[in-house]
Amino acid sequence: MSLETKVSRRLTMKSERARQFLAEFYGSFILAYIGIGAEHMTSPLLNVEMSTTSIHVAMCGGLGVALGIFVSAGASGGHLNPGVTVAHAVLGKNRAP
Repeated sequence: MSLETKVSRRLTMKSERARQFLAEFYGSFILAYIGIGAEHMTSPLLNVEMSTTSIHVAMCGGLGVALGIFVSAGASGGHLNPGVTVAHAVLGKNRAP
């Protein structure tokens, strides 16, 4: 058995619900981390003169959404919104993580 196979077996999650939960968590974390980081770059409380404009914040927000969906789409559908996830579970479109 190769090292790659051993590592792959150790890192594979068997629980589908745990995979969905972690995918939603990591996707939301990436969205919040990049979005909040972009907002802090323009904060007047930093007392640092930066050439960051609102277009930079918007681009970082879009990047955060795109990366969050990319991370969580395979396991949970990439909603990144707990309201959408709960609505899908209530309507029976998919299971809630």
